[in-house]
Amino acid sequence: MQCVQNGASGYLLKNTSIDELIKCVKGALSGDIVFCNEIKQIISQPSQNEIMIPRLTKREKQILSLLAQGKTSGLIANELFLSPLTVDTHRKNLLQKFKAKNSTELITLALQQNII
Repeated sequence: MQCVQNGASGYLLKNTSIDELIKCVKGALSGDIVFCNEIKQIISQPSQNEIMIPRLTKREKQILSLLAQGKTSGLIANELFLSPLTVDTHRKNLLQKFKAKNSTELITLALQQNII
């Protein structure tokens, strides 16, 4: 995919048949982005490493942003007029939604997905 993003007209494997090669070259010459059938199968299947961006509530986004600033549950609770237990519940929900093991991983994933 990075090849196409960098300007390639497609991607073929070296074991692509002659017929498929000709078809793909004609497609590329007419301006299409082309892939051989094997590549089409690979890119049509979801990746094991692909991370779905979870849906967050407005409050979860606020708390995530404050966590990223290094604030503790107590400070976040005071700032948002919530109980620390409520903040911890939101943090737990965020960890589950992102399938993160800890707050550091949570913030890293949120940054990678441009959520914060």
